Amino acid sequence: MRHDVETNAHDASPAAAGMGAWAGSQPRGPSGFPQSVAIELAGARRKHATPVASLHEGYAIIQEELDELWDLVRRKSRDRSDEALYEELVQIAAMAQRVADDLGIGTRAMRSTEQTWFQRLQHAQLESRLDRARVQAVNEEMRSLIRETERLEAKLARLQAPAAKRKKGGRP
Repeated sequence: MRHDVETNAHDASPAAAGMGAWAGSQPRGPSGFPQSVAIELAGARRKHATPVASLHEGYAIIQEELDELWDLVRRKSRDRSDEALYEELVQIAAMAQRVADDLGIGTRAMRSTEQTWFQRLQHAQLESRLDRARVQAVNEEMRSLIRETERLEAKLARLQAPAAKRKKGGRP
């Protein structure tokens, strides 16, 4: 929840939940959620320009948002609105992103992940080259064996030819 708005815990309307007039007009669904998070994050950065200073502070901010969601979850379904639940989820996501951004966690994790994927790609490329080399070696070995087999079959045929002539009535 935005830290500048006090809410009435029994009123689940978007305006009372600190969502402002824009909340009802925000896109819903999978494609609208990231946009809602970006809008919330931008608003939070304008309102609270000082970056999150520590992981402990970030945890406290996210925990506060989770507590507000928990307050809604504990209500009976008729006493809460989807808009209020959606907004709390947006705020949780926005604060999680802010903590990661402000503390550089996302940057380090991305760099590490990118490095890991790059190493996996290099390994796969090397394995592919090795596999191609193995296939080429096996193919060459097969061609060599085929040539040797053909040579031996021809020699056998030459050796068997005089014996076949002798059986037909040639020289004894």
